[in-house]
Amino acid sequence: MVVVLCAASGRAPEPYLILTVWPRVQKPRPTAAEVPLPCIKVFRAVLLVPVPNQELPEDLQPTEFVGLFEPTQLLAVLDCEAEDLQNAKIKICSDSARALQVLETKVIQLPEKKPTRRRLRAKIGAFAKKKVSKENAAAKAKAKTSVAKKKKKEAVKPIEETVTANDIRRSGCGRSAVKKVMKRLLELDSLAFTEKPLFPSDGFCSLKGCQNLSLKAFEECSVKYFETKYLAARSPQVYGDRVFSELKLAMAQLISTPPRRVALSAMVTDIAKFFDKGSIQS
Repeated sequence: MVVVLCAASGRAPEPYLILTVWPRVQKPRPTAAEVPLPCIKVFRAVLLVPVPNQELPEDLQPTEFVGLFEPTQLLAVLDCEAEDLQNAKIKICSDSARALQVLETKVIQLPEKKPTRRRLRAKIGAFAKKKVSKENAAAKAKAKTSVAKKKKKEAVKPIEETVTANDIRRSGCGRSAVKKVMKRLLELDSLAFTEKPLFPSDGFCSLKGCQNLSLKAFEECSVKYFETKYLAARSPQVYGDRVFSELKLAMAQLISTPPRRVALSAMVTDIAKFFDKGSIQS
């Protein structure tokens, strides 16, 4: 049995009887065994008050108030001369009784326990690890994948990596493939010849004799131009190979060092002449 002098929050120092102790271990469990003070994490104690109608201040009895204390709240250990737990009476020595009598009954404000920087960093790190769940990790991985795909899409690629000769046909998908390559050729042209692209910001061709050809008319005429030019190629494979060879040559010149656009300029000029004949109404 150990009687201590503790200061509860908002109360004056008072005697308490220690009931249970939690040692400072990784997974503390309550114990009634003796534990050294530096090894105590928290302890539970019951408040003691003098026995009523007793002249001797050494006689104490427990109350219904039970508190949980940290070792920093323990002010002193009071010696016990006798004990009578069956009758709920506790007797402390005379020196401890005199110490209680002369003790000023003023409330002691305990300082707030501020975590150290290392402990605070550890708590924040543990909280962050718990917060990051599998869904967040999957979302981050998906975002990284989308960014990588976007960068890969924006990079300059040869025509073989986007459209093949088998994709070019006299069908809806085949015409979309031709428009896709033509659009890519104009993008490469604007990157290679920034000062004078074939289709500047006004939307009309800059080549001599082709100023009437707009970008919209160029996109509409390009597919019909190839279908009319290779009308004799009835085989879908032959038609795709011939159109693909022209587009491949224009692409190879644009991505060469230094870039050239001889094939693309000739193609745009032929499409402009095809447009001027009135085959396509703008």
